Amino acid sequence: MLKMICLTVALGAAMGSTARAADLDFDGRHTRAETAAEGGYRLHAPQGEVRVSAQPMRSETGSVLFDALFGLAQQEMEADRVDAIRDPAFNHGKPVPCACFQTGERWPYVWTRDVSFAADLALSRLDPVRTRQSLQFKLSTARDGHTPGLFVAQDTGSGGSWPISSDRVVWFLAARGLLDDAAFADQVWQALQATLAQDREAVFDARVGLYRGETSFLDWREQTYPDWTREDVRFIGESFALSTNVLHYQALRLAEQLARQHGDARATTYGQWADALARQVDTRFWREDAGQYMSYIGEAAHPVPYAKYDLLALSLGVLADVFPADRARRALANYPAVAGGSPVVWPQEAQQPIYHNRGIWPFVSAYSLRAARRLDDAPRIAMEIESLMRGTALAGSNMENY
Repeated sequence: MLKMICLTVALGAAMGSTARAADLDFDGRHTRAETAAEGGYRLHAPQGEVRVSAQPMRSETGSVLFDALFGLAQQEMEADRVDAIRDPAFNHGKPVPCACFQTGERWPYVWTRDVSFAADLALSRLDPVRTRQSLQFKLSTARDGHTPGLFVAQDTGSGGSWPISSDRVVWFLAARGLLDDAAFADQVWQALQATLAQDREAVFDARVGLYRGETSFLDWREQTYPDWTREDVRFIGESFALSTNVLHYQALRLAEQLARQHGDARATTYGQWADALARQVDTRFWREDAGQYMSYIGEAAHPVPYAKYDLLALSLGVLADVFPADRARRALANYPAVAGGSPVVWPQEAQQPIYHNRGIWPFVSAYSLRAARRLDDAPRIAMEIESLMRGTALAGSNMENY
Protein backbone atom coordinates (compact mmCIF):
# COMPACT_ATOMS: atom_id res chain seq x y z
CA MET A 1 0.00 0.00 0.00
CA LEU A 2 2.83 2.42 0.82
CA LYS A 3 4.32 1.75 -2.59
CA MET A 4 1.01 2.60 -4.29
CA ILE A 5 0.68 5.84 -2.34
CA CYS A 6 4.23 6.86 -3.19
CA LEU A 7 3.70 6.05 -6.86
CA THR A 8 0.46 7.99 -6.91
CA VAL A 9 2.20 11.04 -5.48
CA ALA A 10 4.93 10.69 -8.09
CA LEU A 11 2.34 10.41 -10.85
CA GLY A 12 0.59 13.49 -9.57
CA ALA A 13 3.82 15.44 -9.75
CA ALA A 14 4.51 14.15 -13.24
CA MET A 15 1.06 15.28 -14.38
CA GLY A 16 1.64 18.87 -13.33
CA SER A 17 -0.26 18.75 -10.07
CA THR A 18 -0.41 21.66 -7.64
CA ALA A 19 -2.23 21.91 -4.33
CA ARG A 20 -5.47 22.90 -6.08
CA ALA A 21 -5.26 21.67 -9.68
CA ALA A 22 -3.75 19.03 -11.91
CA ASP A 23 -3.41 18.74 -15.68
CA LEU A 24 -3.17 15.67 -17.88
CA ASP A 25 -2.30 15.63 -21.58
CA PHE A 26 -2.39 12.56 -23.80
CA ASP A 27 -2.62 12.08 -27.56
CA GLY A 28 -3.70 15.67 -28.18
CA ARG A 29 -6.37 15.67 -25.46
CA HIS A 30 -6.33 17.62 -22.22
CA THR A 31 -8.01 17.22 -18.83
CA ARG A 32 -7.77 19.45 -15.80
CA ALA A 33 -8.92 18.62 -12.27
CA GLU A 34 -9.57 21.36 -9.72
CA THR A 35 -10.74 21.51 -6.15
CA ALA A 36 -14.19 23.03 -5.65
CA ALA A 37 -16.26 24.35 -2.79
CA GLU A 38 -17.36 22.15 0.11
CA GLY A 39 -14.87 19.38 -0.59
CA GLY A 40 -15.85 18.71 -4.19
CA TYR A 41 -13.97 18.78 -7.48
CA ARG A 42 -14.40 19.93 -11.06
CA LEU A 43 -13.04 17.79 -13.87
CA HIS A 44 -12.61 19.63 -17.18
CA ALA A 45 -12.63 16.68 -19.58
CA PRO A 46 -12.60 16.86 -23.41
CA GLN A 47 -16.37 16.13 -23.46
CA GLY A 48 -17.19 18.87 -20.97
CA GLU A 49 -17.11 19.72 -17.29
CA VAL A 50 -17.90 17.04 -14.70
CA ARG A 51 -18.78 18.14 -11.18
CA VAL A 52 -17.87 15.81 -8.34
CA SER A 53 -19.57 16.52 -5.04
CA ALA A 54 -17.99 15.77 -1.67
CA GLN A 55 -18.09 12.02 -0.98
CA PRO A 56 -18.15 9.90 2.20
CA MET A 57 -14.57 8.76 1.64
CA ARG A 58 -11.84 11.22 0.78
CA SER A 59 -8.25 10.71 -0.33
CA GLU A 60 -5.41 13.20 0.04
CA THR A 61 -2.57 11.83 -2.04
CA GLY A 62 -0.85 14.96 -3.30
CA SER A 63 -2.49 14.49 -6.72
CA VAL A 64 -5.66 16.54 -7.16
CA LEU A 65 -6.47 14.43 -10.21
CA PHE A 66 -6.28 11.18 -8.28
CA ASP A 67 -8.39 12.57 -5.45
CA ALA A 68 -11.00 13.89 -7.90
CA LEU A 69 -11.20 10.51 -9.64
CA PHE A 70 -11.59 8.75 -6.30
CA GLY A 71 -14.56 11.00 -5.61
CA LEU A 72 -15.94 10.41 -9.11
CA ALA A 73 -15.80 6.64 -8.60
CA GLN A 74 -17.94 6.95 -5.47
CA GLN A 75 -20.36 9.30 -7.19
CA GLU A 76 -20.85 6.88 -10.08
CA MET A 77 -21.13 3.91 -7.72
CA GLU A 78 -24.05 5.69 -6.08
CA ALA A 79 -25.70 6.04 -9.50
CA ASP A 80 -25.48 2.25 -9.92
CA ARG A 81 -27.42 1.62 -6.70
CA VAL A 82 -30.97 0.80 -7.79
CA ASP A 83 -34.17 -0.66 -6.36
CA ALA A 84 -35.17 -2.47 -9.56
CA ILE A 85 -33.41 -3.88 -12.60
CA ARG A 86 -34.60 -4.72 -16.10
CA ASP A 87 -33.56 -6.27 -19.38
CA PRO A 88 -35.59 -6.89 -22.56
CA ALA A 89 -34.86 -10.63 -22.36
CA PHE A 90 -36.24 -11.04 -18.82
CA ASN A 91 -39.71 -10.60 -17.35
CA HIS A 92 -40.93 -9.19 -20.68
CA GLY A 93 -38.72 -6.17 -20.12
CA LYS A 94 -40.60 -5.15 -16.97
CA PRO A 95 -38.67 -4.03 -13.88
CA VAL A 96 -37.68 -6.71 -11.37
CA PRO A 97 -37.46 -5.53 -7.74
CA CYS A 98 -33.89 -5.83 -6.50
CA ALA A 99 -31.88 -3.56 -4.19
CA CYS A 100 -28.82 -4.26 -6.30
CA PHE A 101 -25.98 -2.73 -8.24
CA GLN A 102 -26.96 -2.42 -11.89
CA THR A 103 -24.19 -3.09 -14.39
CA GLY A 104 -24.26 0.38 -15.90
CA GLU A 105 -26.32 3.15 -17.43
CA ARG A 106 -26.90 1.17 -20.63
CA TRP A 107 -27.02 -2.20 -18.89
CA PRO A 108 -29.62 -1.83 -16.10
CA TYR A 109 -29.43 -5.48 -15.04
CA VAL A 110 -27.25 -7.75 -12.89
CA TRP A 111 -24.84 -9.94 -14.84
CA THR A 112 -22.91 -12.71 -13.11
CA ARG A 113 -19.39 -11.92 -14.25
CA ASP A 114 -19.79 -8.12 -14.16
CA VAL A 115 -21.02 -7.98 -10.57
CA SER A 116 -18.60 -10.71 -9.48
CA PHE A 117 -15.46 -9.04 -10.79
CA ALA A 118 -16.64 -5.67 -9.46
CA ALA A 119 -17.39 -7.21 -6.07
CA ASP A 120 -14.01 -8.90 -5.89
CA LEU A 121 -12.22 -5.69 -6.81
CA ALA A 122 -14.12 -3.27 -4.56
CA LEU A 123 -17.88 -3.52 -4.07
CA SER A 124 -17.81 -6.23 -1.40
CA ARG A 125 -15.83 -3.90 0.87
CA LEU A 126 -17.66 -0.68 0.01
CA ASP A 127 -21.25 -1.95 0.27
CA PRO A 128 -21.36 -5.60 1.40
CA VAL A 129 -25.13 -5.74 1.92
CA ARG A 130 -26.08 -4.56 -1.56
CA THR A 131 -23.30 -6.65 -3.08
CA ARG A 132 -24.67 -9.79 -1.41
CA GLN A 133 -28.13 -8.98 -2.70
CA SER A 134 -26.76 -8.53 -6.20
CA LEU A 135 -25.01 -11.89 -6.02
CA GLN A 136 -28.09 -13.60 -4.59
CA PHE A 137 -30.06 -12.47 -7.62
CA LYS A 138 -27.81 -14.73 -9.71
CA LEU A 139 -28.69 -17.89 -7.73
CA SER A 140 -31.45 -20.19 -8.90
CA THR A 141 -32.94 -23.62 -8.38
CA ALA A 142 -33.23 -25.93 -11.38
CA ARG A 143 -35.90 -25.07 -13.92
CA ASP A 144 -37.34 -28.58 -13.93
CA GLY A 145 -38.61 -28.03 -10.41
CA HIS A 146 -37.30 -31.26 -8.92
CA THR A 147 -33.51 -31.37 -9.43
CA PRO A 148 -32.06 -30.55 -6.00
CA GLY A 149 -29.54 -27.81 -5.40
CA LEU A 150 -28.86 -24.13 -5.80
CA PHE A 151 -27.01 -23.06 -8.95
CA VAL A 152 -25.15 -19.98 -10.15
CA ALA A 153 -26.69 -18.56 -13.32
CA GLN A 154 -24.41 -18.42 -16.35
CA ASP A 155 -24.27 -15.20 -18.34
CA THR A 156 -24.79 -15.29 -22.06
CA GLY A 157 -21.73 -15.87 -24.19
CA SER A 158 -20.77 -16.79 -27.72
CA GLY A 159 -22.90 -19.93 -27.77
CA GLY A 160 -25.85 -18.48 -25.91
CA SER A 161 -24.87 -19.58 -22.41
CA TRP A 162 -23.78 -22.64 -20.43
CA PRO A 163 -22.00 -24.91 -21.26
CA ILE A 164 -20.37 -23.08 -24.20
CA SER A 165 -19.63 -20.38 -21.65
CA SER A 166 -18.75 -21.95 -18.31
CA ASP A 167 -17.21 -19.13 -16.29
CA ARG A 168 -20.19 -18.73 -13.92
CA VAL A 169 -17.91 -19.93 -11.11
CA VAL A 170 -16.53 -16.38 -11.07
CA TRP A 171 -19.48 -15.81 -8.70
CA PHE A 172 -17.52 -17.60 -5.97
CA LEU A 173 -14.57 -15.24 -6.43
CA ALA A 174 -16.86 -12.51 -5.17
CA ALA A 175 -18.75 -14.59 -2.61
CA ARG A 176 -15.64 -15.64 -0.71
CA GLY A 177 -15.23 -12.09 0.61
CA LEU A 178 -18.76 -11.93 2.02
CA LEU A 179 -18.94 -15.06 4.16
CA ASP A 180 -19.29 -13.17 7.45
CA ASP A 181 -23.07 -13.31 6.95
CA ALA A 182 -24.16 -16.80 8.11
CA ALA A 183 -27.25 -17.07 5.90
CA PHE A 184 -25.32 -16.01 2.81
CA ALA A 185 -22.43 -18.35 3.67
CA ASP A 186 -24.90 -21.24 3.74
CA GLN A 187 -26.17 -20.26 0.29
CA VAL A 188 -22.60 -20.14 -0.98
CA TRP A 189 -21.96 -23.65 0.35
CA GLN A 190 -25.16 -24.97 -1.24
CA ALA A 191 -24.35 -23.31 -4.57
CA LEU A 192 -20.79 -24.62 -4.53
CA GLN A 193 -21.88 -28.21 -4.12
CA ALA A 194 -24.50 -28.13 -6.87
CA THR A 195 -22.63 -25.95 -9.37
CA LEU A 196 -19.31 -27.79 -9.06
CA ALA A 197 -21.02 -31.17 -9.37
CA GLN A 198 -22.90 -30.06 -12.48
CA ASP A 199 -19.77 -28.60 -14.08
CA ARG A 200 -17.73 -31.69 -13.22
CA GLU A 201 -20.22 -33.81 -15.11
CA ALA A 202 -20.85 -31.50 -18.06
CA VAL A 203 -17.67 -29.51 -18.81
CA PHE A 204 -14.75 -31.30 -17.15
CA ASP A 205 -12.70 -33.40 -19.57
CA ALA A 206 -10.79 -36.15 -17.77
CA ARG A 207 -8.62 -36.78 -20.84
CA VAL A 208 -7.04 -33.34 -20.53
CA GLY A 209 -7.70 -32.62 -16.88
CA LEU A 210 -9.29 -29.24 -17.66
CA TYR A 211 -12.73 -27.64 -17.82
CA ARG A 212 -14.09 -26.84 -21.27
CA GLY A 213 -15.62 -23.51 -22.20
CA GLU A 214 -15.09 -20.00 -23.45
CA THR A 215 -12.64 -17.51 -22.03
CA SER A 216 -14.11 -15.54 -19.14
CA PHE A 217 -15.23 -12.04 -20.15
CA LEU A 218 -13.84 -12.42 -23.70
CA ASP A 219 -17.13 -13.65 -25.13
CA TRP A 220 -17.45 -12.26 -28.64
CA ARG A 221 -16.36 -15.10 -30.91
CA GLU A 222 -14.18 -13.68 -33.69
CA GLN A 223 -12.93 -10.84 -31.47
CA THR A 224 -10.52 -13.24 -29.79
CA TYR A 225 -11.09 -16.67 -31.38
CA PRO A 226 -10.44 -17.68 -35.02
CA ASP A 227 -12.66 -15.78 -37.44
CA TRP A 228 -14.56 -18.89 -38.54
CA THR A 229 -16.01 -19.33 -35.04
CA ARG A 230 -18.42 -16.53 -35.93
CA GLU A 231 -20.61 -19.16 -37.61
CA ASP A 232 -19.62 -22.24 -35.62
CA VAL A 233 -19.12 -22.07 -31.85
CA ARG A 234 -18.41 -25.77 -31.35
CA PHE A 235 -14.69 -25.14 -31.17
CA ILE A 236 -15.18 -22.53 -28.45
CA GLY A 237 -17.32 -24.89 -26.38
CA GLU A 238 -14.88 -27.78 -26.77
CA SER A 239 -11.68 -25.78 -26.22
CA PHE A 240 -10.05 -24.98 -22.89
CA ALA A 241 -9.56 -21.44 -21.57
CA LEU A 242 -6.96 -20.38 -19.02
CA SER A 243 -9.18 -17.83 -17.27
CA THR A 244 -12.13 -20.19 -16.90
CA ASN A 245 -9.94 -22.95 -15.50
CA VAL A 246 -8.31 -20.61 -12.99
CA LEU A 247 -11.79 -19.59 -11.82
CA HIS A 248 -12.73 -23.26 -11.42
CA TYR A 249 -9.55 -23.74 -9.40
CA GLN A 250 -10.50 -20.88 -7.09
CA ALA A 251 -14.00 -22.30 -6.66
CA LEU A 252 -12.58 -25.72 -5.78
CA ARG A 253 -10.31 -24.18 -3.16
CA LEU A 254 -13.27 -22.40 -1.61
CA ALA A 255 -15.25 -25.64 -1.65
CA GLU A 256 -12.38 -27.40 0.11
CA GLN A 257 -12.32 -24.66 2.76
CA LEU A 258 -16.07 -24.69 3.41
CA ALA A 259 -16.28 -28.48 3.35
CA ARG A 260 -13.68 -28.65 6.12
CA GLN A 261 -15.67 -26.11 8.12
CA HIS A 262 -18.77 -28.29 7.73
CA GLY A 263 -16.90 -31.50 8.55
CA ASP A 264 -17.68 -32.78 5.06
CA ALA A 265 -15.42 -35.58 3.82
CA ARG A 266 -15.55 -34.15 0.31
CA ALA A 267 -12.98 -31.56 1.40
CA THR A 268 -10.25 -34.03 0.48
CA THR A 269 -11.76 -34.61 -2.96
CA TYR A 270 -12.12 -30.90 -3.67
CA GLY A 271 -8.53 -30.34 -2.61
CA GLN A 272 -7.27 -33.16 -4.83
CA TRP A 273 -9.23 -31.82 -7.79
CA ALA A 274 -7.76 -28.35 -7.22
CA ASP A 275 -4.20 -29.68 -6.97
CA ALA A 276 -4.58 -31.68 -10.17
CA LEU A 277 -6.15 -28.76 -12.00
CA ALA A 278 -3.32 -26.41 -11.01
CA ARG A 279 -0.77 -28.85 -12.41
CA GLN A 280 -2.61 -29.15 -15.72
CA VAL A 281 -3.06 -25.39 -16.01
CA ASP A 282 0.66 -24.79 -15.63
CA THR A 283 1.62 -27.65 -17.93
CA ARG A 284 -0.85 -27.16 -20.76
CA PHE A 285 -1.09 -23.37 -21.06
CA TRP A 286 2.57 -22.44 -20.71
CA ARG A 287 4.32 -21.54 -23.97
CA GLU A 288 8.05 -21.49 -23.44
CA ASP A 289 8.97 -19.83 -26.74
CA ALA A 290 6.79 -16.83 -25.88
CA GLY A 291 7.40 -16.84 -22.14
CA GLN A 292 3.62 -16.59 -21.73
CA TYR A 293 0.54 -18.52 -20.67
CA MET A 294 -1.83 -18.97 -23.60
CA SER A 295 -5.39 -17.70 -23.42
CA TYR A 296 -6.81 -20.99 -24.73
CA ILE A 297 -5.86 -24.29 -26.34
CA GLY A 298 -7.71 -26.59 -28.73
CA GLU A 299 -10.21 -29.32 -27.94
CA ALA A 300 -9.26 -32.63 -26.29
CA ALA A 301 -8.74 -34.48 -29.57
CA HIS A 302 -6.37 -31.75 -30.77
CA PRO A 303 -5.20 -29.63 -27.80
CA VAL A 304 -2.99 -27.53 -30.04
CA PRO A 305 -1.44 -24.29 -28.75
CA TYR A 306 -2.74 -20.95 -29.99
CA ALA A 307 -0.63 -17.80 -30.04
CA LYS A 308 -3.27 -15.83 -28.17
CA TYR A 309 -2.76 -14.27 -24.75
CA ASP A 310 -5.09 -12.38 -22.45
CA LEU A 311 -4.29 -10.19 -19.49
CA LEU A 312 -7.24 -11.16 -17.30
CA ALA A 313 -6.36 -14.85 -17.44
CA LEU A 314 -2.72 -14.12 -16.68
CA SER A 315 -3.56 -11.84 -13.77
CA LEU A 316 -6.09 -14.26 -12.27
CA GLY A 317 -3.53 -17.05 -12.50
CA VAL A 318 -0.89 -14.97 -10.72
CA LEU A 319 -3.34 -14.06 -7.95
CA ALA A 320 -4.48 -17.68 -7.56
CA ASP A 321 -0.86 -18.86 -7.17
CA VAL A 322 -1.29 -21.55 -9.82
CA PHE A 323 1.86 -20.48 -11.68
CA PRO A 324 5.43 -21.09 -10.49
CA ALA A 325 6.87 -17.78 -9.31
CA ASP A 326 9.52 -17.54 -12.01
CA ARG A 327 7.03 -18.17 -14.81
CA ALA A 328 4.54 -15.75 -13.31
CA ARG A 329 7.11 -12.94 -13.21
CA ARG A 330 8.31 -13.71 -16.70
CA ALA A 331 4.80 -13.83 -18.17
CA LEU A 332 3.66 -10.55 -16.65
CA ALA A 333 6.89 -8.82 -17.64
CA ASN A 334 6.52 -10.14 -21.20
CA TYR A 335 2.88 -9.08 -21.60
CA PRO A 336 2.81 -6.25 -24.16
CA ALA A 337 1.78 -2.68 -23.40
CA VAL A 338 0.88 0.23 -25.65
CA ALA A 339 0.96 3.96 -24.99
CA GLY A 340 -2.45 3.92 -23.31
CA GLY A 341 -1.82 0.89 -21.11
CA SER A 342 -2.28 -2.88 -21.31
CA PRO A 343 -4.58 -4.25 -24.04
CA VAL A 344 -6.76 -7.11 -22.82
CA VAL A 345 -5.71 -9.46 -25.65
CA TRP A 346 -2.58 -9.97 -27.70
CA PRO A 347 -1.82 -10.08 -30.56
CA GLN A 348 -4.41 -7.62 -31.80
CA GLU A 349 -6.29 -8.16 -35.05
CA ALA A 350 -6.24 -5.31 -37.57
CA GLN A 351 -9.32 -6.64 -39.39
CA GLN A 352 -11.51 -6.86 -36.29
CA PRO A 353 -13.40 -3.89 -34.79
CA ILE A 354 -12.27 -2.39 -31.51
CA TYR A 355 -13.93 -3.93 -28.47
CA HIS A 356 -12.04 -6.69 -26.70
CA ASN A 357 -9.69 -6.56 -29.66
CA ARG A 358 -7.51 -3.43 -29.46
CA GLY A 359 -9.21 -2.36 -26.25
CA ILE A 360 -8.11 -1.44 -22.73
CA TRP A 361 -10.61 -2.47 -20.05
CA PRO A 362 -10.06 -0.80 -16.67
CA PHE A 363 -11.23 -3.75 -14.58
CA VAL A 364 -8.65 -5.95 -16.31
CA SER A 365 -6.01 -3.27 -15.74
CA ALA A 366 -7.01 -3.36 -12.06
CA TYR A 367 -6.38 -7.11 -11.92
CA SER A 368 -3.07 -6.58 -13.69
CA LEU A 369 -2.24 -3.99 -11.02
CA ARG A 370 -3.04 -6.52 -8.31
CA ALA A 371 -0.90 -9.13 -10.02
CA ALA A 372 1.97 -6.65 -10.31
CA ARG A 373 1.70 -5.91 -6.59
CA ARG A 374 1.79 -9.63 -5.84
CA LEU A 375 4.98 -9.97 -7.88
CA ASP A 376 6.50 -6.67 -6.69
CA ASP A 377 6.66 -5.41 -10.29
CA ALA A 378 6.98 -1.67 -9.63
CA PRO A 379 7.14 -0.52 -13.29
CA ARG A 380 3.89 -2.29 -14.11
CA ILE A 381 2.23 -0.97 -10.96
CA ALA A 382 3.06 2.56 -12.07
CA MET A 383 1.91 1.93 -15.64
CA GLU A 384 -1.46 0.48 -14.61
CA ILE A 385 -2.19 3.27 -12.13
CA GLU A 386 -1.38 5.83 -14.80
CA SER A 387 -3.53 3.99 -17.36
CA LEU A 388 -6.51 3.77 -15.00
CA MET A 389 -6.29 7.45 -14.12
CA ARG A 390 -5.78 8.57 -17.71
CA GLY A 391 -8.73 6.64 -19.13
CA THR A 392 -11.22 7.94 -16.58
CA ALA A 393 -9.89 11.49 -16.64
CA LEU A 394 -10.08 11.82 -20.42
CA ALA A 395 -13.54 10.21 -20.63
CA GLY A 396 -14.89 12.12 -17.66
CA SER A 397 -16.42 8.86 -16.42
CA ASN A 398 -15.52 5.30 -15.50
CA MET A 399 -16.17 3.63 -18.87
CA GLU A 400 -16.09 -0.14 -19.43
CA ASN A 401 -13.34 0.22 -22.02
CA TYR A 402 -11.14 2.76 -23.78
